[in-house]
Amino acid sequence: MEALLSKLSLEEKLGQMMMVGFAGRTLDEATRAMLERFHVGGICLFKRNISSSQQVALLNEALYRFFEGKIPPFIAVDQEGGNVIRIDDSPMLLPSAMALGATGSAELALKAGKAMGEDLRLLGFNMNLAPVVELSLNLHNNVMGTRSFGSNPEAVATLGKAFIRGQQGAQMVTVAKHFPGHGHSAIDSHRDLPMLEETEAQMRLQWGPFQAIIEQGLDAMMTAHVSLPNISGDAVPATLSPRLLEGILRSQLNFEGLVLTDELEMEAISKQYAAGHAAIMAIEAGADMVLIPWQAQKKEEVFLALHEAAMQGRLSEERINTSVRRLLRVKLKRGLFAPLPPLSERQKHFGKNRALEEHIAEAALTLLKNDNRLLPLKKQLRLALFMQEQTLAKGLAEQRTAELFSLSAVLKKPTKAGSTKPNKALERAAQADVVVVAISSTRQLPALHRLAPVAKKLVVIVLGNPLLLESLPPQVDALLIAYSYLAASQRAAAKALRGEIDTPGKLPVAAGNFPLGHGMSLLQKAPGKTPNESTSL
Repeated sequence: MEALLSKLSLEEKLGQMMMVGFAGRTLDEATRAMLERFHVGGICLFKRNISSSQQVALLNEALYRFFEGKIPPFIAVDQEGGNVIRIDDSPMLLPSAMALGATGSAELALKAGKAMGEDLRLLGFNMNLAPVVELSLNLHNNVMGTRSFGSNPEAVATLGKAFIRGQQGAQMVTVAKHFPGHGHSAIDSHRDLPMLEETEAQMRLQWGPFQAIIEQGLDAMMTAHVSLPNISGDAVPATLSPRLLEGILRSQLNFEGLVLTDELEMEAISKQYAAGHAAIMAIEAGADMVLIPWQAQKKEEVFLALHEAAMQGRLSEERINTSVRRLLRVKLKRGLFAPLPPLSERQKHFGKNRALEEHIAEAALTLLKNDNRLLPLKKQLRLALFMQEQTLAKGLAEQRTAELFSLSAVLKKPTKAGSTKPNKALERAAQADVVVVAISSTRQLPALHRLAPVAKKLVVIVLGNPLLLESLPPQVDALLIAYSYLAASQRAAAKALRGEIDTPGKLPVAAGNFPLGHGMSLLQKAPGKTPNESTSL
């Protein structure tokens, strides 16, 4: 490592401390020039760069060729699962981290991490910006949603450790996120700076999972753009705070790995700090690598600012070398200097882990309510289905009488003023034996509330954030949550409603009227319980 470090110029060392993005799905001349000019140490690909596994594998292969004979870059992606998926046609798609939380299974978390690492490696990636190991403490936080394993520190630590062990075991550089956590805040740091009111004692409870994964061994940590004035003594975002990065993360939690900032172009940072100034502050605070994925001028600004700070002595050679050593250590440890196997060989293994999606989706299914054992649905019942998800609708309509409507149809108003023409979707809902509604967004709640009073029996399937449980109508007879709208979760929900599989999941957060750990078996009657009673942990 020291031999590698000694050969690098100042400009090359500073470039190693930058992770960038670019537009487009090919390595064009403009992108080549940018990568060459800044000597970048990392590249992050987003959905704008990816159309398919084949295409992104070719793009990554081109990146490897471009850096041949140089320090290979991290080629990173946000492939968390759930709502955060960049490649959807061959890697194992984790229904969501919260779905894993509902399974409570460290074994499944280990398999999920291993599968994720293997699949991304096949596509030419060497770094995954996952998992999220923060606690889900405020369901109204749009940043978090189902990206967290849950709210219980011990459970999140157990699952986080297992997932990371699996992913790093597949030689995938793993970036856990986001330290120090978003706490109880509901503010989206993409839009503004969350100001957390927690004290250090309160945050230490939230740092349990971070401590656990650090003690086990972790490649890298991503920072959160949040302010903790009761700990740092000021309103400076954690990403730029020496007290939180060098003081807490490095010195108290003893993290010796790579620290990567979240995007410096997010408004939590950009509203207050120029990108170049923020980059210098982040390095001074204890970060090793800054993420500037979007605007070309911001990359230029950051590179020039770091160079000027180095020339003026604000960033000493010793400080720069400390970060570059960390970067090189991880690159050597995870085999980034090894040649990429031919794509023709790697293609043979595309999709090999997809079956795991079904196992996780089925193990996550959580039955929260089942009045009079309405579920599983008997075949003779006439169903009115209100949902956008075709996979789920097809599974529910199998071998039974069912009509499908969009949720928007419920809210349609007469085209002519004064018209008394009835809403056909509502009419058909009233005539059905059971109305089944699937929701994945708060935007769909008005339709559900309009259907509830007319339904003889009402089944609701939540394909997303447990936050939706807070706004359900009282008429719901049966309630199932799958924590994901992905196809595997839709198939699992359909199978459960048909009575083909059980519902073993437990709620990993408290939501609505349901406590943490709530969950009922669809197919088994617990000893001493009436059919309506739930089984809670």
